[in-house]
Amino acid sequence: MLTLVQKPESTQPIPPGATGGPPPGPPPRGPLRGAPPGASLSAVQANVSYQFLMNQDPNGGCEPIELGHGKFAKVYKGKQLSAGQHVRFVAIKVLHDYAKSAEERLFKQEIELLKEMTADVGVNVVSTLDIIQLEPMVMCGCGNIYHPACPKGCGAPLERKDNPAESHPALHCAACGYELSGRYINEQYFELLEYPAKRCCPEGPSAKSGRILNFVDREAIVMELLEESLVDFVGHRRGDLQALCARYGQPWVELEGQAQRGDPWHRRARSWLEDVWRQDRPHVLFHKAILLEKVRMMVELAESVAWLHSEKSIVHKDLAPDNLMISSASAEAAVRQREATSDFRDVLEDMISSPRAHIRVIDFGLSDKNELTRSWYEDEVAGGSIKHPFLSPEACRHKFRIAQPLTFEGGRFRIPKPLATDLMETDILADERDQRHNHDLEIIRIERDQSNGELIASFRGEPPLNDKNQQFHLVRQLGEAHDLYAVGALFYFILTEQQQDVEALGKFVGSLEDVPLPLTPKALAKNDHYLKRRNAVPEKFWQDELMVLILRAMVRGRPESLKSSRIARDATAARHLLRETKKIYHGIQQEILSATRVARLQRLLLVGAAAAFGVVIFLMAMLIAVTRHQG
Repeated sequence: MLTLVQKPESTQPIPPGATGGPPPGPPPRGPLRGAPPGASLSAVQANVSYQFLMNQDPNGGCEPIELGHGKFAKVYKGKQLSAGQHVRFVAIKVLHDYAKSAEERLFKQEIELLKEMTADVGVNVVSTLDIIQLEPMVMCGCGNIYHPACPKGCGAPLERKDNPAESHPALHCAACGYELSGRYINEQYFELLEYPAKRCCPEGPSAKSGRILNFVDREAIVMELLEESLVDFVGHRRGDLQALCARYGQPWVELEGQAQRGDPWHRRARSWLEDVWRQDRPHVLFHKAILLEKVRMMVELAESVAWLHSEKSIVHKDLAPDNLMISSASAEAAVRQREATSDFRDVLEDMISSPRAHIRVIDFGLSDKNELTRSWYEDEVAGGSIKHPFLSPEACRHKFRIAQPLTFEGGRFRIPKPLATDLMETDILADERDQRHNHDLEIIRIERDQSNGELIASFRGEPPLNDKNQQFHLVRQLGEAHDLYAVGALFYFILTEQQQDVEALGKFVGSLEDVPLPLTPKALAKNDHYLKRRNAVPEKFWQDELMVLILRAMVRGRPESLKSSRIARDATAARHLLRETKKIYHGIQQEILSATRVARLQRLLLVGAAAAFGVVIFLMAMLIAVTRHQG
């Protein structure tokens, strides 16, 4: 989770030995200065370095600019330089000081995934610029960055130490044996902030101030800088659009909902007549342009997930608003564009043809490639309040205690009746006593015993030798179906702009699991809860089409569902979701572009029909009058 902050900045270089090399991928070919004539040249040298950006704290000291932090890592704002010249601002992702060795393994897995995605030019995913090796680094309150020396005063620099029996790495002094484990860094961090661990400020206001940038020797990720999350963008976008209307003297008009399939015929007729007269009005086109912008972001998200599932065989597993960032045009370019736009219809055309905000998927720390791993269930907390509405049912209840005893024999066991509805293939039985997961049992097949009708599960793995005092948990692995559920919830968040609406949608989706209601507009229109969820979308166009698509992504096992079950492992559903989302986008786009022409034609036909009807009434009246006169 990234909690973004923005602060004024200055710079501080990363110490020698901590600078990055060329970005991931094949090195460029070219001449190497000083190489012998005729030598085989396969690379060029690059003078690339990085600086941490910092600002002043309330006490006047220096502190690094932290863009965000999550459970495992923190992200600093930095600057990339080439030959001493500024190239771009960057984000530098570093593990927390208290990170465990297991979390380091997940971080290395994320680095490998990012390298692969960068080499293949990922679709709407964050760009990785470099992987750098950082030594222990502390920023003093004076702004100096130093490698901490032994706090006991022997003067030796602290080095990393790994103990197989310990869950955390440590800093160690080879001269005197001093040791500080990551397990206790939150209680003892001050030892690294004072003299003699630092030499720059033995006295004065900065003598005991500072911030640990990196605890032990570790790799760090340098990424493109994306400072605005989807949550922030959604939070201010409507206000920005209202201000834009005011700038051009255009009133902000909240539109009434269009008649939908399933509504009474007289409401649909009245709605159609209203649309004929208003569909090319600026305020109507403006709301359609807003919807088009939202659906385009949905398309970009669907493109990312379809690419991850199909091209890279990667399951993200942590799709939520805080892991979607917005890449947008610079503020200066936006101001220049607005100043060059003199008419509100030009604004509409600009919104339709030149979108500025684009989705970028970040944070692959829990992601899996090809095979699902246990990285999710090692996390005791399923997610914070911002993530919970976007968690699939299997993620919300991903791990629970099995109360019934299990008897293993020949790689099989009988499934207790209370467990029969919960257990599925690919699930894992994990012994709570087995901290190293040496005896995890993966369910590979479930069959019914023809003699008595009981369910028998076959598993892969070695059961614990002592099966007394069992403490088994059932662990549900998260695959493509989990990602697809999250995408459906994110679609709804983009449309409604409110997290509480996503929570209400999740409850509605849960109720549909037990109700045999077809996922079609006609059937859903009879459900009051569906109507509430549909009407929560501010833009009153294409509501049924969008809602049905969202429900097809989130509800499993229906004929209309994109996924048959939570364990279905394929990329077909993500590609189908992308195609359907693109169809809606192109439909809205075509509707906007043809609005004026269609409106004129419809009005002409309506006026003509009214005139023809008037002529018919007149002729009938004349006929009646003549008939009476003759009579």
